[in-house]
Amino acid sequence: APDEATFGAASAPVGPKALGLTEAQLEGADIITPRGVGLGEVQRVDVDSSGVITGLIVEPKGEGGPRWVRIPLDGLTPVKEGDDYDLEANMTLEQLKAMPAWAP
Repeated sequence: APDEATFGAASAPVGPKALGLTEAQLEGADIITPRGVGLGEVQRVDVDSSGVITGLIVEPKGEGGPRWVRIPLDGLTPVKEGDDYDLEANMTLEQLKAMPAWAP
C-alpha cells in the first residue's frame, strides 16, 4: 500500500481507510455513474470487528424515505471533486435501489 512509507510518522492515526480515502472522506461522498449522474449518498461506513472498512451504507437518490442499502467497495473508484471525493460506481440507480435494504 502506498501509505506504508508514512507509517510511524508523527501524524496522528487516521483510522481505517478504503479506496485510499479515510472514513470521514467516505462518509457523505456521492455515489455517481461513470457519466457523473448522482446515484445516492454515503450515509455511513460499514466497519467490521477488526476495524476494516467492508462496505458503504448508501441512501439511493429519489427514495421517499430513509431506505439504505449496503454496497461493497469492489467496483468503486474515487473521483476528486474539489476538496471532496465522489465515488464512481458501475451500476444504475435501478440496480442500486434493487439491493437489499440495510438496517442498523
